[in-house]
Amino acid sequence: MPTFSEYIVDLDRLMHIVSYGPSKSFCFQRLKLLESKFSLYSIQNEAREAQAQKAVPHRDFYNIRKVDVHVHHSSCMNSKHLLRFIKHKLRHNPDVRVTAWWIHSFVRSLVRSFVCSVGRMLPQ
Repeated sequence: MPTFSEYIVDLDRLMHIVSYGPSKSFCFQRLKLLESKFSLYSIQNEAREAQAQKAVPHRDFYNIRKVDVHVHHSSCMNSKHLLRFIKHKLRHNPDVRVTAWWIHSFVRSLVRSFVCSVGRMLPQ
C-alpha cells in the first residue's frame, strides 16, 4: 500500500496532467465523441432495454430503472449534528490518530488536535 507522501506526489503529478492545455482539449473532444455515441445507442435501444428491465420479476439495487441523484442542501449535516458528532468522537475515540494532508509529518491524536486548535475540551 502506498504511503501518504507517495499519494501527495501522485496527486500533484495528476493535477499537472489535468491542467495541461492539450490534454484538456483532447479529453474534451473524446468525451463529446463518447457522449454522442451513447446518445445514438440510447435512441436505437431505449425501448428494448426498458422492456428487458420490466421483464425482471424482482427489483433490487442491481436492476433498478431510475436512480434519484437530486440531493438537497438541507439534507446535509447542520451545526447541531456536527457538534454532536464531534462530541461523540471525542468521547468514544479520543486516541484516533489524525493527519493534516498539507503537512507530511503531522500526526497526533484527535483529542490533542482539538485541544490545540480550540484551547479547551468541549463541555460534557
